[in-house]
Amino acid sequence: MMSQGAKMSVLFDSNKKYKPQGDRALANFQLLESTMRSTHKEFGPKERHWYVANIAVDPSCNGQGMGRELMEPVHSLADELAIPACYLESGERNIGFYQKMGYQIVHEGVLVDAQDEIQREKFACMVRYLPQK
Repeated sequence: MMSQGAKMSVLFDSNKKYKPQGDRALANFQLLESTMRSTHKEFGPKERHWYVANIAVDPSCNGQGMGRELMEPVHSLADELAIPACYLESGERNIGFYQKMGYQIVHEGVLVDAQDEIQREKFACMVRYLPQK
């Protein structure tokens, strides 16, 4: 069972300075989803892999081990089944967390606002390969 603060979510701007509403929020979500799909296709592993999408921990619960709690079962099962790689996209503030879990950056980019095209948040495409025995 997941901890209370662990939840699945899609975040466009994790710093909460910018919160689009209505049609603009929908447009940004569609742009985010499109960006994720295209970066996965271009930068994701070519070999068989799992695509880890939209896992998040409520920011008020950061530093309590919940992110690791969500990711460890994914990695354990992937390793047990000999899945060659796990792929994900991460916002800038979580890149270090994923690197500690064995992920490597394969591409970096910037999300933009769908309406005014202002750059909002840096992100990275990351891959964790099956540990060698």
